[in-house]
Amino acid sequence: MPKNPPKPYRLMAHTADIAIEVTGASYADVFENTLLAITDICVGGATVAARKRIIVVAEGGDRAELLVNFARGGLFLVNIHGFAVKHCKILSIGEKDIRASLDVVPLPKGSVFVREIKALTEHRSWLGIRRAGAPRAGG
Repeated sequence: MPKNPPKPYRLMAHTADIAIEVTGASYADVFENTLLAITDICVGGATVAARKRIIVVAEGGDRAELLVNFARGGLFLVNIHGFAVKHCKILSIGEKDIRASLDVVPLPKGSVFVREIKALTEHRSWLGIRRAGAPRAGG
């Protein structure tokens, strides 16, 4: 049986609930992996093919705030619209804005959340280069 590749995020201790640290080869990868991590944490990996493509945009005062706002959009898709994000492709990213294409699948009615995330905060959030020069984000 093939071994699953390591996930591009890890859960960390946090005073309120959880915190995650996300990695990627580029800033775009960190943003993409953040949305995939939210789906994975909330509902586990969706095992069916994506059925819908949507475009999302977000803004922020700087890249760290932009990441949090972008992640909030992903959480909104899971919690409010009942979509699992299967794939995320960054179309454009600046210091204060982002545009991405998401492939999503509707969650089956009655889906059970592995872990419920009600809100994302900017408390102690950061985005930068950490360890071995690879971009990382956390908070």
